[in-house]
Amino acid sequence: MTITFSIRAEYPTDHSAISDLHHDAFGPDDPIPALIAKLRQLRAPFPTLSFVAHTPSEEILGHVMLSHGWLDAPRTMRDILVLSPLGVAPKAQGHGIGTALV
Repeated sequence: MTITFSIRAEYPTDHSAISDLHHDAFGPDDPIPALIAKLRQLRAPFPTLSFVAHTPSEEILGHVMLSHGWLDAPRTMRDILVLSPLGVAPKAQGHGIGTALV
């Protein structure tokens, strides 16, 4: 079975569906949804970027975030983007959605 999907930046109206997706992918006690909420509010040199994979009917199948972090390089701290979290709905895993989001 082939799943048709597109990737776009998240909308504020996606937040609940993204939280549900991560609960389904990682379990109801996983801290990922709380982490996502904190990353959305992060004040950093780079903005937090958040993308979703969705069906033509806008069902959210996957989600990824890129947020600010520091790399302790030999002579200085470097600003970097960290790719985390990444989640795909269990029913859509194995169809290249995670790879496409990365």
